[in-house]
Amino acid sequence: MKYNRFSRRHFLQGLGGSILYLPMLGSLMSAAESRAATQSGKLKRLVSIGGDNGRWSPDWYPTMSPSSMPIVNAADKGFRRSALSSISGSVSNVFQNSYSFSGATPVGRNAFSGKIREDMNILRGLDGLWENKQGHQLTAMLGGNLGYEVFESQIGPTIDVMMANHAKIYPTAPKRRLVTASLDYGSSLSYTYDSAKNEVASWGVHPWVWDLHKSLFGDVDNPKAGQRKRKVVDLVKEDYDRLKRNSRLSAADRRQLDEHFSKLSDLHDSMATLSCTGPSLTGMKFNEEAPDYNLAKASIDVMAIALKCGMSNLFTFTLNRQTDDRVYDKLGLSGGYHSLTHESMSGAGMLQIQRWFASCVSYFYDQLNVEEGTTGQRYIDNTLIFYGNTMGDGHTHSYFDMPVVLIGGGSVINTGQYIDYSAREAQPLGSGSGQELIYPGRNYSQLLVTILKLMGLEASDYSYPKVGNGWGSDSPGWDPYADYARSRNLPTAWRRSRTTILPGLLKG
Repeated sequence: MKYNRFSRRHFLQGLGGSILYLPMLGSLMSAAESRAATQSGKLKRLVSIGGDNGRWSPDWYPTMSPSSMPIVNAADKGFRRSALSSISGSVSNVFQNSYSFSGATPVGRNAFSGKIREDMNILRGLDGLWENKQGHQLTAMLGGNLGYEVFESQIGPTIDVMMANHAKIYPTAPKRRLVTASLDYGSSLSYTYDSAKNEVASWGVHPWVWDLHKSLFGDVDNPKAGQRKRKVVDLVKEDYDRLKRNSRLSAADRRQLDEHFSKLSDLHDSMATLSCTGPSLTGMKFNEEAPDYNLAKASIDVMAIALKCGMSNLFTFTLNRQTDDRVYDKLGLSGGYHSLTHESMSGAGMLQIQRWFASCVSYFYDQLNVEEGTTGQRYIDNTLIFYGNTMGDGHTHSYFDMPVVLIGGGSVINTGQYIDYSAREAQPLGSGSGQELIYPGRNYSQLLVTILKLMGLEASDYSYPKVGNGWGSDSPGWDPYADYARSRNLPTAWRRSRTTILPGLLKG
């Protein structure tokens, strides 16, 4: 029994979150331990990317007609689903195989061709069932609520803030519970709830990448850092030597151990880059023009390295603030962004902005589409990138059909899907700003509850009984579909339930 400490994964934490570990060896584990180690059933990390102002949802979706997609669980008013692999050419108008802009450099050059298509889900038909007030609501994407002006006493924090303070996400304190960054004046999608003041408040964000870099990698130039990490490597070798002498070690595990240790030197050499040193910002110039390639790329590089070194499990990246009216002239545009959303949501100018933002998302994916240590899995397999927006239609400020793309998480969710949750057997509610028909869909909060489930939380972990009806509750007694008599044939549970897990995503 003196070798018990080697019966499960053994972590040694070095400076700045550097992690060296022994592989999981089945011969030294009980059957239960082995199953638990390889089938945790939950994701490790969440990366949320989004902004305010409008995105035009139809441009996010494949051009195939939803009515041509097969229905899953039709008897239960289920959903329609199709494989993204069946699409020839680009996935959609926004998610292109490659990007080219007149005066700007796309951040993610690989865009949405290749492996990323297998790793992503595009979701359609998720409706925000909160009171449809005019205005821009940064809390909507991650909070499932408006966040101010109405029913403040009935909402909780955004899901990233909620998880940041939960022991299931962080059994031990991380370097940063939640890493937040922004491309625009420090705007934040992350909000907490101040019960004393009965109001929401911004979690806070690093407005410029220098501040973000310093908060994470401020001690990387310490000359003693290398010495400390060298001692960690030496200690790991001692453990390997002791473990190899264990009589219980099987021949297969011994081979695995030898193979793993042969990679230790390479792993150590890369550790400074991956875990202890942020990207160099020397000579880079950032400004408030939009889009700023250097600012976007550097911000993502900093967050990706922090993720890989284990400094945090939660990252929220805000692309633009509410009413952002900067002129994206590098994309060949002359009108301000916010002005464009009220002129032509389906126009070429709006599409260019959406594509440039999408290139940022694909670049973040590229950084995580690499093997995580020697686990045989990639970082992206245990990370969910949630790309969305705070509104469904920026021109009308509608919260119907909120745009959602999920990338990664393949260890626990089905991927490579286009899923339409809207009830197309019902008559349309009306038309959007591009004259597209709008059908009633599922409660957007079901998406947020599903993400919490994927991260290992249950309802008892995120309920806020003293805050109105609990986290993500709908405005009491108010139904956004009430003005649309045609939709009343929908089941009440479809319209109102915020606690149901979205079908079609979880494996098993």
